[in-house]
Amino acid sequence: MITLRKNKIKKILKYGFLFLVLIVLTNFVYHLGKDAYENYLHDHENDVEWLRENTKLIENYRIGNDVLVVSVPNNYDVNKELYQAVIQEKIDDLLINRYTITSPLIIYNPFFSDAASINLYFQTGEEYIFEYY
Repeated sequence: MITLRKNKIKKILKYGFLFLVLIVLTNFVYHLGKDAYENYLHDHENDVEWLRENTKLIENYRIGNDVLVVSVPNNYDVNKELYQAVIQEKIDDLLINRYTITSPLIIYNPFFSDAASINLYFQTGEEYIFEYY
């Protein structure tokens, strides 16, 4: 009975130790990968071509039909002037197509200035005032 109890305690200690080692290794690998990714972003923060390739305007049906959202790498600082210039280039490229008031170009918060904002782009051929409240 006593040896059975000792064996059970040894198993619990052994698996507990292995569990702790697994947690420590997982934490180490996570932080190592996170640091490598942050270094990768830091190395490319002023690289215009990299930013052009990694910034995309994609459709997001959860927000609404035909609404585009900006996709940038996680943890990228979108407040930089370089990002502002690249996203404006991407919008200008889309504006080559003709958008009308019935079929506008809609982009959700492209400059990450206000989480409740959208930008609408359209041409009418006439002058209008557009207001919202």
